[in-house]
Amino acid sequence: MENLEKILNEAVPNVDFRSSEVLVDSNTIDSFDIISIIDAVNTAYGIDIDPKDVKPSNFNSFTKIEELIRKYVEQKNG
Repeated sequence: MENLEKILNEAVPNVDFRSSEVLVDSNTIDSFDIISIIDAVNTAYGIDIDPKDVKPSNFNSFTKIEELIRKYVEQKNG
């Protein structure tokens, strides 16, 4: 997961993912940004985030994004 911050910054430049706990709630990122993030992490980690997990609470902070991705990576690796 050490590359996650780089992946996020490439998907959505000019956002400080590490310092915000309200990325969605503060309108720092929007639905288009979330789609970009999903596309980038799906490609980078070889996962496929289920639409049921595409909700603001899963993208509101770096920690929440990391938890979501970790869940999918662990499922993939069995």
